[in-house]
Amino acid sequence: LRALRPDLNIADLRGNVPTRLRKLGASNWDGIILACAGLERLGFNVGIGGFPFEGHSYGCELLSSHDFLSAGGQGIIAMQVRSGDRATTQFLEAVSDPQTLLCLRAEREFLRLLNGDCDSPVGVLAAIGDGSMRMSAQVFKPPALAPLAGGVEVSAANANIEGLAVKLMEQIDRG
Repeated sequence: LRALRPDLNIADLRGNVPTRLRKLGASNWDGIILACAGLERLGFNVGIGGFPFEGHSYGCELLSSHDFLSAGGQGIIAMQVRSGDRATTQFLEAVSDPQTLLCLRAEREFLRLLNGDCDSPVGVLAAIGDGSMRMSAQVFKPPALAPLAGGVEVSAANANIEGLAVKLMEQIDRG
């Protein structure tokens, strides 16, 4: 956010979604950033550009995933199964999405090459569509305000996730 809007004064905000909305309503802040999924889970209709909450009316704008890349693996649901539990394993294999798994592996490989973890200021997103696999990343290295950013694309038919991650890493390293 600082890279896109250096004029903003950014403050830390803690609490669940209702607590954060109450803090916004009681403050002189111009806005807060919340996850759309959290708002929707609580029944707020964010698609109409705003929503009411406890006597306040809040405007809402969805931020572009191009400008705000998520953390690697964000939004992917994973399950861990007891060894020997074949029934659960078979059920999960039936609902598993191979393309999502491939994207997750690519994102994790990029983070591994970067020596990144869940605390690293890195956004990375892999996606498959229209016959290709694309991966984009933003790496923030203080004190620089703007991230190092890059994106690569290969044919999905023979996507080599290690090669894809290496290409993206080389692009990021070149700055």
